[in-house]
Amino acid sequence: MSKIIDVLIIFLMFLIAVSCKKDPPLVPPPIVQIDTTSHAINWTIDEIGEYGSILRDVVIIDENNIWAVGEIYLKDSLGNPDPKAYNAVHWDGSKWQLKRIFFPTVCGGTSLTAYPAKAIFAFNDGQIRISSSGDKIAILKDGAQINKLCLPSNVSMSINKLWGNSSNDLYVVGYGGNIAHYYNSVWSRIESGTDINLRDVWGSPDGSIVWAAGFEDSYGTVLLRKTGNVFEKVLEITDPNMPHSPGQITHVSRRNRQSIFSTTKYDRKCKRKYLVGLCESNRIAAGNKCNKRNSGQ
Repeated sequence: MSKIIDVLIIFLMFLIAVSCKKDPPLVPPPIVQIDTTSHAINWTIDEIGEYGSILRDVVIIDENNIWAVGEIYLKDSLGNPDPKAYNAVHWDGSKWQLKRIFFPTVCGGTSLTAYPAKAIFAFNDGQIRISSSGDKIAILKDGAQINKLCLPSNVSMSINKLWGNSSNDLYVVGYGGNIAHYYNSVWSRIESGTDINLRDVWGSPDGSIVWAAGFEDSYGTVLLRKTGNVFEKVLEITDPNMPHSPGQITHVSRRNRQSIFSTTKYDRKCKRKYLVGLCESNRIAAGNKCNKRNSGQ
Protein backbone atom coordinates (compact mmCIF):
# COMPACT_ATOMS: atom_id res chain seq x y z
CA MET A 1 0.00 0.00 0.00
CA SER A 2 2.82 2.39 0.92
CA LYS A 3 4.46 1.73 -2.45
CA ILE A 4 1.26 2.69 -4.23
CA ILE A 5 1.06 5.91 -2.23
CA ASP A 6 4.70 6.69 -3.05
CA VAL A 7 4.05 6.14 -6.75
CA LEU A 8 0.99 8.41 -6.63
CA ILE A 9 2.97 11.16 -4.85
CA ILE A 10 5.75 10.96 -7.46
CA PHE A 11 3.19 11.08 -10.27
CA LEU A 12 1.43 14.13 -8.76
CA MET A 13 4.76 15.94 -8.35
CA PHE A 14 5.51 15.26 -12.01
CA LEU A 15 2.14 16.68 -13.06
CA ILE A 16 2.70 19.79 -10.93
CA ALA A 17 6.17 20.32 -12.41
CA VAL A 18 4.81 20.03 -15.95
CA SER A 19 1.87 22.35 -15.32
CA CYS A 20 4.11 25.04 -13.78
CA LYS A 21 6.38 25.26 -16.78
CA LYS A 22 6.49 28.86 -18.05
CA ASP A 23 5.17 29.71 -21.48
CA PRO A 24 7.83 30.94 -23.91
CA PRO A 25 8.04 34.75 -24.01
CA LEU A 26 6.14 36.52 -26.77
CA VAL A 27 8.46 38.10 -29.27
CA PRO A 28 6.97 41.36 -30.64
CA PRO A 29 7.04 41.80 -34.40
CA PRO A 30 9.87 43.98 -35.70
CA ILE A 31 9.16 47.71 -35.85
CA VAL A 32 8.98 48.98 -39.41
CA GLN A 33 9.89 52.65 -39.59
CA ILE A 34 8.62 54.84 -42.40
CA ASP A 35 11.32 56.28 -44.58
CA THR A 36 11.08 60.02 -43.90
CA THR A 37 12.74 60.75 -47.24
CA SER A 38 10.29 58.63 -49.20
CA HIS A 39 8.75 60.23 -52.27
CA ALA A 40 5.93 57.68 -52.46
CA ILE A 41 3.33 60.40 -51.79
CA ASN A 42 1.43 61.40 -54.90
CA TRP A 43 0.49 65.03 -55.38
CA THR A 44 -1.88 66.95 -57.58
CA ILE A 45 -0.83 70.49 -58.47
CA ASP A 46 -3.29 73.10 -59.69
CA GLU A 47 -1.81 76.15 -61.36
CA ILE A 48 -3.88 79.24 -60.62
CA GLY A 49 -3.72 82.15 -63.05
CA GLU A 50 -1.15 83.11 -65.66
CA TYR A 51 2.51 84.09 -65.48
CA GLY A 52 3.16 86.62 -62.72
CA SER A 53 0.48 85.22 -60.41
CA ILE A 54 1.49 84.42 -56.85
CA LEU A 55 -0.32 82.86 -53.87
CA ARG A 56 0.79 83.98 -50.42
CA ASP A 57 -1.45 82.22 -47.90
CA VAL A 58 -4.04 79.47 -47.63
CA VAL A 59 -6.73 78.35 -45.18
CA ILE A 60 -8.43 74.95 -45.14
CA ILE A 61 -11.87 74.89 -43.55
CA ASP A 62 -12.71 71.42 -44.86
CA GLU A 63 -12.07 69.43 -48.03
CA ASN A 64 -14.85 71.32 -49.83
CA ASN A 65 -14.03 74.79 -48.54
CA ILE A 66 -10.49 76.04 -49.15
CA TRP A 67 -9.29 79.59 -49.73
CA ALA A 68 -5.98 80.91 -51.03
CA VAL A 69 -5.03 84.56 -51.40
CA GLY A 70 -2.43 86.51 -53.33
CA GLU A 71 -2.21 88.20 -56.71
CA ILE A 72 -3.75 86.29 -59.62
CA TYR A 73 -3.65 87.41 -63.25
CA LEU A 74 -5.57 86.12 -66.28
CA LYS A 75 -5.54 87.08 -69.95
CA ASP A 76 -8.16 89.34 -71.44
CA SER A 77 -10.35 88.51 -74.45
CA LEU A 78 -7.48 89.43 -76.80
CA GLY A 79 -5.03 87.13 -75.06
CA ASN A 80 -3.13 89.95 -73.40
CA PRO A 81 -2.37 90.09 -69.66
CA ASP A 82 -5.31 91.60 -67.80
CA PRO A 83 -3.99 94.27 -65.38
CA LYS A 84 -7.03 93.82 -63.11
CA ALA A 85 -5.84 91.02 -60.88
CA TYR A 86 -7.90 88.76 -58.69
CA ASN A 87 -6.72 88.40 -55.10
CA ALA A 88 -8.39 85.20 -53.88
CA VAL A 89 -9.40 81.78 -55.11
CA HIS A 90 -11.91 79.37 -53.53
CA TRP A 91 -12.20 75.58 -53.80
CA ASP A 92 -15.77 74.24 -53.42
CA GLY A 93 -14.93 70.55 -53.69
CA SER A 94 -15.06 70.34 -57.47
CA LYS A 95 -13.47 73.49 -58.92
CA TRP A 96 -11.46 76.62 -58.16
CA GLN A 97 -13.26 79.95 -58.52
CA LEU A 98 -11.38 83.24 -58.67
CA LYS A 99 -12.55 86.08 -56.41
CA ARG A 100 -11.95 89.77 -55.86
CA ILE A 101 -11.91 90.83 -52.22
CA PHE A 102 -12.19 94.61 -51.78
CA PHE A 103 -10.33 96.86 -49.36
CA PRO A 104 -10.62 100.62 -48.76
CA THR A 105 -8.66 102.38 -51.48
CA VAL A 106 -7.64 104.99 -48.93
CA CYS A 107 -8.34 104.67 -45.22
CA GLY A 108 -11.29 106.90 -44.37
CA GLY A 109 -12.49 107.04 -47.98
CA THR A 110 -15.47 105.36 -49.62
CA SER A 111 -13.85 103.90 -52.76
CA LEU A 112 -12.78 100.26 -52.83
CA THR A 113 -9.89 98.41 -54.52
CA ALA A 114 -9.07 94.72 -54.86
CA TYR A 115 -5.48 95.11 -53.66
CA PRO A 116 -3.21 92.04 -53.69
CA ALA A 117 -3.97 89.94 -50.59
CA LYS A 118 -1.27 88.83 -48.17
CA ALA A 119 -2.80 86.73 -45.36
CA ILE A 120 -5.97 84.83 -44.49
CA PHE A 121 -7.39 83.21 -41.36
CA ALA A 122 -10.71 81.44 -40.71
CA PHE A 123 -12.61 81.23 -37.42
CA ASN A 124 -15.02 78.57 -36.20
CA ASP A 125 -17.99 80.94 -36.42
CA GLY A 126 -17.77 81.08 -40.23
CA GLN A 127 -15.92 84.40 -40.35
CA ILE A 128 -12.74 84.87 -42.39
CA ARG A 129 -10.21 87.69 -42.20
CA ILE A 130 -8.13 88.58 -45.27
CA SER A 131 -5.45 91.26 -45.21
CA SER A 132 -3.94 93.32 -47.96
CA SER A 133 -0.18 93.71 -48.18
CA GLY A 134 -0.68 96.97 -46.28
CA ASP A 135 -2.81 97.83 -43.23
CA LYS A 136 -6.25 96.84 -44.54
CA ILE A 137 -8.46 93.87 -43.58
CA ALA A 138 -11.56 92.41 -45.26
CA ILE A 139 -14.16 90.42 -43.32
CA LEU A 140 -16.07 87.51 -44.88
CA LYS A 141 -18.95 85.51 -43.42
CA ASP A 142 -19.86 82.13 -44.91
CA GLY A 143 -17.86 83.01 -48.02
CA ALA A 144 -19.38 86.45 -48.69
CA GLN A 145 -17.65 89.73 -47.91
CA ILE A 146 -19.53 91.68 -45.24
CA ASN A 147 -17.10 94.41 -44.17
CA LYS A 148 -13.65 95.98 -44.51
CA LEU A 149 -11.48 98.12 -42.28
CA CYS A 150 -8.09 99.79 -41.82
CA LEU A 151 -5.88 99.29 -38.81
CA PRO A 152 -6.10 102.33 -36.53
CA SER A 153 -3.10 104.63 -36.53
CA ASN A 154 -1.81 103.39 -33.16
CA VAL A 155 -1.23 99.88 -34.57
CA SER A 156 -0.79 100.61 -38.29
CA MET A 157 1.66 98.30 -40.08
CA SER A 158 2.18 96.29 -43.25
CA ILE A 159 0.47 93.04 -42.25
CA ASN A 160 2.25 89.76 -42.90
CA LYS A 161 0.08 87.24 -41.03
CA LEU A 162 -3.13 86.86 -39.00
CA TRP A 163 -4.11 84.44 -36.24
CA GLY A 164 -6.84 84.46 -33.65
CA ASN A 165 -8.62 82.41 -31.03
CA SER A 166 -11.95 83.91 -32.19
CA SER A 167 -13.19 86.70 -34.41
CA ASN A 168 -13.05 88.93 -31.32
CA ASP A 169 -9.51 87.88 -30.35
CA LEU A 170 -7.12 88.46 -33.26
CA TYR A 171 -3.35 88.98 -33.59
CA VAL A 172 -1.60 90.53 -36.57
CA VAL A 173 2.16 90.70 -37.15
CA GLY A 174 4.19 92.63 -39.68
CA TYR A 175 7.41 94.34 -40.60
CA GLY A 176 9.67 95.99 -38.05
CA GLY A 177 8.68 93.59 -35.28
CA ASN A 178 5.15 95.00 -35.11
CA ILE A 179 2.44 93.06 -33.26
CA ALA A 180 -1.15 94.22 -32.78
CA HIS A 181 -3.99 92.60 -30.81
CA TYR A 182 -7.72 93.02 -31.41
CA TYR A 183 -9.77 92.11 -28.33
CA ASN A 184 -13.28 93.15 -27.29
CA SER A 185 -13.47 95.55 -30.25
CA VAL A 186 -10.28 97.40 -29.22
CA TRP A 187 -6.94 97.39 -31.05
CA SER A 188 -3.73 97.61 -29.00
CA ARG A 189 -0.02 97.38 -29.79
CA ILE A 190 2.13 94.73 -28.11
CA GLU A 191 5.86 95.28 -27.75
CA SER A 192 7.84 92.49 -29.36
CA GLY A 193 11.31 93.51 -28.21
CA THR A 194 12.65 93.12 -31.74
CA ASP A 195 12.70 95.05 -35.00
CA ILE A 196 13.10 91.92 -37.13
CA ASN A 197 10.30 91.48 -39.66
CA LEU A 198 7.70 89.08 -38.25
CA ARG A 199 6.39 86.66 -40.88
CA ASP A 200 3.99 84.40 -38.99
CA VAL A 201 1.89 84.08 -35.84
CA TRP A 202 0.06 81.09 -34.35
CA GLY A 203 -1.34 80.09 -30.96
CA SER A 204 -2.93 77.43 -28.81
CA PRO A 205 -6.67 76.73 -29.24
CA ASP A 206 -7.51 78.59 -26.03
CA GLY A 207 -5.24 81.51 -26.92
CA SER A 208 -3.17 81.19 -23.74
CA ILE A 209 0.07 80.77 -25.70
CA VAL A 210 0.89 82.63 -28.90
CA TRP A 211 4.01 82.24 -31.03
CA ALA A 212 5.44 84.68 -33.57
CA ALA A 213 8.42 84.18 -35.88
CA GLY A 214 10.30 86.07 -38.52
CA PHE A 215 13.52 86.92 -40.28
CA GLU A 216 15.25 89.69 -42.16
CA ASP A 217 17.82 89.04 -44.85
CA SER A 218 21.39 89.84 -43.86
CA TYR A 219 20.29 90.61 -40.32
CA GLY A 220 18.81 87.73 -38.34
CA THR A 221 15.88 85.62 -37.21
CA VAL A 222 13.63 85.51 -34.14
CA LEU A 223 11.09 83.25 -32.40
CA LEU A 224 8.76 84.82 -29.83
CA ARG A 225 6.32 83.33 -27.31
CA LYS A 226 3.48 85.10 -25.49
CA THR A 227 2.26 83.78 -22.16
CA GLY A 228 0.25 86.30 -20.21
CA ASN A 229 0.44 89.81 -21.59
CA VAL A 230 3.96 89.99 -23.05
CA PHE A 231 5.99 88.36 -25.80
CA GLU A 232 9.34 86.87 -24.80
CA LYS A 233 12.24 85.91 -27.04
CA VAL A 234 12.73 82.16 -27.25
CA LEU A 235 15.40 82.51 -29.91
CA GLU A 236 17.06 85.48 -31.57
CA ILE A 237 20.06 85.43 -33.88
CA THR A 238 21.31 88.72 -35.29
CA ASP A 239 24.31 89.00 -37.55
CA PRO A 240 24.88 91.64 -40.23
CA ASN A 241 26.81 89.01 -42.20
CA MET A 242 23.94 86.53 -42.24
CA PRO A 243 23.03 86.35 -45.95
CA HIS A 244 19.98 84.26 -46.82
CA SER A 245 20.59 81.69 -44.13
CA PRO A 246 18.54 78.51 -44.53
CA GLY A 247 18.07 78.63 -40.76
CA GLN A 248 15.93 81.76 -40.83
CA ILE A 249 12.53 81.03 -39.27
CA THR A 250 9.68 81.87 -41.62
CA HIS A 251 6.62 80.03 -40.29
CA VAL A 252 5.31 78.60 -37.04
CA SER A 253 2.29 76.49 -36.09
CA ARG A 254 1.10 74.40 -33.16
CA ARG A 255 -0.35 70.90 -32.97
CA ASN A 256 -1.07 71.07 -29.23
CA ARG A 257 0.25 72.76 -26.09
CA GLN A 258 3.36 70.57 -26.13
CA SER A 259 4.25 70.67 -29.82
CA ILE A 260 5.38 73.53 -32.02
CA PHE A 261 6.35 73.27 -35.67
CA SER A 262 8.39 75.78 -37.62
CA THR A 263 9.86 76.00 -41.08
CA THR A 264 12.93 77.79 -42.26
CA LYS A 265 13.58 79.82 -45.36
CA TYR A 266 13.88 77.88 -48.62
CA ASP A 267 12.41 74.80 -46.92
CA ARG A 268 9.48 73.94 -49.19
CA LYS A 269 7.65 71.98 -46.56
CA CYS A 270 4.13 71.25 -47.71
CA LYS A 271 1.98 69.04 -45.59
CA ARG A 272 -1.74 69.37 -44.86
CA LYS A 273 -4.65 66.97 -44.72
CA TYR A 274 -6.42 68.13 -47.85
CA LEU A 275 -4.30 70.90 -49.36
CA VAL A 276 -0.60 71.03 -48.91
CA GLY A 277 -0.11 74.75 -49.03
CA LEU A 278 1.72 77.11 -51.29
CA CYS A 279 4.58 75.86 -53.39
CA GLU A 280 6.49 77.79 -55.99
CA SER A 281 4.50 80.96 -56.46
CA ASN A 282 1.03 80.24 -57.86
CA ARG A 283 0.92 76.46 -57.46
CA ILE A 284 -1.37 74.74 -54.98
CA ALA A 285 -0.44 71.18 -54.08
CA ALA A 286 -2.94 68.63 -52.83
CA GLY A 287 -3.80 64.95 -52.82
CA ASN A 288 -1.68 62.54 -54.85
CA LYS A 289 0.79 62.59 -57.72
CA CYS A 290 2.39 65.77 -58.92
CA ASN A 291 0.10 66.66 -61.81
CA LYS A 292 -0.23 70.10 -63.36
CA ARG A 293 -3.74 71.27 -63.98
CA ASN A 294 -4.60 74.71 -65.28
CA SER A 295 -7.42 76.57 -63.57
CA GLY A 296 -9.35 79.36 -65.15
CA GLN A 297 -12.11 81.49 -63.76
